[in-house]
Amino acid sequence: MPVRNAAGQSAFQNIVAKIIRSGLGMDSWVERDCPFIGKKKPRIAKNCKESKTGLDNTKSMPDQTEKRNGVGEYLKTQFSLAGKTALLTGGAGGIGRALAFALCSAGATTAVCDLNLAQAEEVAADFTAKGLKAKAFALDLTKIESIRQCADAVAAAFGKIDILVNCGGINKREGFLNVEEKTYDLIMNVNLKGTFFMTQAVVPYMIKAGGGKIVNLSSHNAQGMLGGVSVYGASKSGVSALTRSMAIEWARFNIQANAVAPGHILT
Repeated sequence: MPVRNAAGQSAFQNIVAKIIRSGLGMDSWVERDCPFIGKKKPRIAKNCKESKTGLDNTKSMPDQTEKRNGVGEYLKTQFSLAGKTALLTGGAGGIGRALAFALCSAGATTAVCDLNLAQAEEVAADFTAKGLKAKAFALDLTKIESIRQCADAVAAAFGKIDILVNCGGINKREGFLNVEEKTYDLIMNVNLKGTFFMTQAVVPYMIKAGGGKIVNLSSHNAQGMLGGVSVYGASKSGVSALTRSMAIEWARFNIQANAVAPGHILT
């Protein structure tokens, strides 16, 4: 379902935050928070109440229409990222900036990494002025050397990397028959190849630290395709596949990987 307002963005941030903190796969998360899904006989969750129209688990939920400056008190009671460090790609963009603010507001020291270093520095300065912990780093997801340099610089500055959020991505809407090779290569290099090699560069630091959390930004176009986004949808389908591979390969190192697939977001 398209998300077109600030309340929707807040809900999206909440989903990402719960995945980061829970350390569970999506299936486990659904089973834990929504135990009645897929059951023949519904088992009512702790905060759910039964009504004539079904189950209502909104009793303890906050008012999503309420405007809040950063992470609300309700969310802070559910998790804290105090003492954690996070590397966020695409941190100067619309979704990236919102996620960076959420990470910082929850207590994480956040590396705001972006191709547009000046804009990333502006974002970090804005957060620092609010008393949050953020620092900007240059990152070109189309160049493996830049990716590795960024990961090493963040680890050197913060001492460790606990969380990786692969948010950096681009799109260009064109019909299938109109896509040129340079457009295909750019979208694939940023969205898929960039996610692959950034994760490859960061995970050794997570293994050294004893574990970590990876959140990849996929898209609803990885499942339900729209017209004019053939390359973008293929790249995000690849991100979803990579996420499953990450989760399987690195579970033994206490590293959890999940993908979030947002719809339309007003940025």
